[in-house]
Parts: sequence; C-alpha cells; structure tokens
Amino acid sequence: MDAVTLVKKAQQGDETAYLALFQQYEEMMYRIAFVYVKNQEDALDIVQEAAYRSFKSIKTLREPRYFKTWVTKITMSCSINLLQKRRKVVPLKPEQLDFFHSMDEDLPLSITLKDVLEKLDVNEKRS
Repeated sequence: MDAVTLVKKAQQGDETAYLALFQQYEEMMYRIAFVYVKNQEDALDIVQEAAYRSFKSIKTLREPRYFKTWVTKITMSCSINLLQKRRKVVPLKPEQLDFFHSMDEDLPLSITLKDVLEKLDVNEKRS
C-alpha cells in the first residue's frame, strides 16, 4: 500500500495504517535524530517522541503526499528541543560540589522560604 493511502487511513483513525507508515520512515527518523544528538539513546528517545507527536496530530496533515516531509520536520523539532533542554543544564565541576557539601545543612528550610516570601511584592505573592 502506498504512503498516501496509509496516511488517509491513519487520519481516519486506523492505527495499523499509522504503524505501517511509521515503520517505513523509522530508520530515516533515527538517522536525522542521531545527526543532531550524536548518541543512540537520545536518538531513540527522539524517534519515540516524534512518533507520538505525529500519531497524535496526523489529522492536521493537509497533504498526505507530504507525510515524509512533515514527519521529518517533527523529528528535527524534537531533536532541537532536546538540545535546548541540555543547554539549560549546567554541569558542576568537582570543586563546585565541595562548596555545596560544605554549606550548613542544619539551616531550617522554613526560615529560608520565609525570608524569600517576605521579599516578594504583593503582585508576586498572588501568582
């Protein structure tokens, strides 16, 4: 069965048709993801996420003949999202870890939170 027919069936809720479509493009999706993230585990996670997103939104695809382009764009978007999340994580150096271990661990959390809450203005406290 050709891809256009499978897309049309998948858009009508046929999960088997979507699975057949996904299997046709799974390797391509993996290769795209791997180019971005450079490791197997993350690439497999991206393929899974892209498969989920495309399955949930296949009804929004206007032109079934562009399924490959559409799923490629979703895969690229998932890859970029993962890379952006990674940039937000700042790895600590060993000497920085020593600083956190040396902090006074007996400081009551309630005092710290109370101090922070007192510094908020009225509008910030409401949200």
